[in-house]
Amino acid sequence: IVFPRPMSSLKKKKSKSTKKPKELIEGLEESATGGTFKTKILLPMADVTKEDVLEALPPQFKGGTRTMEKLCLRARDVMLSQITQIMGNDENDADGRQLMAVYLKECLDDYILRGCVPAPFG
Repeated sequence: IVFPRPMSSLKKKKSKSTKKPKELIEGLEESATGGTFKTKILLPMADVTKEDVLEALPPQFKGGTRTMEKLCLRARDVMLSQITQIMGNDENDADGRQLMAVYLKECLDDYILRGCVPAPFG
């Protein structure tokens, strides 16, 4: 979503104003400065529904339903699905899934200790 630049920033003024432009959408700084708001919908365009769009937008947008809770649940579900896909869902693979989960937990703890900067890949 691209927001228009405010008319005041397009006009050349002799004195610089320190007044902040008004946000078109409250709580979204990009809407005041003429910036862009980017979001991702990981579906083929033909399959995207109105609900998919609203779920990708934060509540500041009319009808937007994306929240931190939903983002966290989605990240958790993706991680658990990856563990199951890699290690299998068999009762005999429980030890492998637990080993992977403990390793990933340690990686997340390290990530937090680094100030949410990822360790070098590989």
